[in-house]
Amino acid sequence: MLDKLSFVPFDPDHLQTLNLSSEINLLKPLLDNPDYAKTLQRAGIAETGLYDGTVIGCCGVLPQWKGRSIAWALIGEMPRRCWPDVTKHAIAG
Repeated sequence: MLDKLSFVPFDPDHLQTLNLSSEINLLKPLLDNPDYAKTLQRAGIAETGLYDGTVIGCCGVLPQWKGRSIAWALIGEMPRRCWPDVTKHAIAG
């Protein structure tokens, strides 16, 4: 499993290839805005999860002020067997 799962620095273009569920697609206009994606990249720590080279999720942390940050995550469709490894990676930081 781990040989097909990898994590790379977030790139704004990753949002364009993320296959979101229909429930989350209401965010599509916001996610299609290049300025929004660039803000996510510049504002803090962010990375993208890939499964076999395909974007399966993006996440990061947006600092607000000293001692306060907001975590964000956009999770796309991925094989169920990825969840334990994705969770372990997130906890490990």
